Amino acid sequence: MAVDPFTSSASALRENRRYPRQRTHENAQIVFGPDYLPLTCVIVDTSAWGARVRLEPAFNQLPKIFYLVPEKKMLAYEVMLVWQKAERFGVKIITKHDLRNPGSAELSAVRRSCATDIEP
Repeated sequence: MAVDPFTSSASALRENRRYPRQRTHENAQIVFGPDYLPLTCVIVDTSAWGARVRLEPAFNQLPKIFYLVPEKKMLAYEVMLVWQKAERFGVKIITKHDLRNPGSAELSAVRRSCATDIEP
């Protein structure tokens, strides 16, 4: 049994997921749009399928598809927004990109937008 830290109930909840969640609490950036301006967020937990993310303050205009870039990693996950409730939301991982070799103008822009938050 796993306890969901975001519920008000102290009782344990049964974990009925195909892919169990792993707590991470990892700082990251959300990147999208024509200007690729990053939004700071926290990856709360991950699974083989996706992630649960917290963005404060809440931002209710996230696009359906965007990049999630963990801090201090040379990776960008292209993700799809699956659900959102206030400052929390869940994403499905579409694909993972290595930012050491971006391979496209779009991924190069993502890398530049997060340049202070990732290590070369």
